[in-house]
Amino acid sequence: NPATVLGSYVYHHPVYTPGAVAAQARHDEINGLNRSFYCGAYWGYGFHEDGVVSAQKMLQAFNAAVRAVREPPCWVGIRGRFTNLPYDRTISAGSP
Repeated sequence: NPATVLGSYVYHHPVYTPGAVAAQARHDEINGLNRSFYCGAYWGYGFHEDGVVSAQKMLQAFNAAVRAVREPPCWVGIRGRFTNLPYDRTISAGSP
C-alpha cells in the first residue's frame, strides 16, 4: 500500500579507484605522523562496520603513541654515569 510508505531513498556505495585502494594500503605510513591519527569507513569498504574497525585501529595506534611518550626512561648506571636508554644520552652523576 503506497499510503503506508513514509519515504523512498536511493543510496550509493563508494566506488574506489586503484589510487584510493593504493592509498588505503599506506594507512599505517601516515597514521600517527605529526600527532595526527585517521579513521573512517573509507579506510575499508565504506560500510559503517568499516568505520568502527578503523576507529579501533586508530585508537590502538593512538594509545601506543601515548604510552611511548609517558613511559619513564630506563636508566642504567655505568661507573658513575647514567645512560638513558634507548635515547643514548649520557648524564654525569658525580665524579667519573
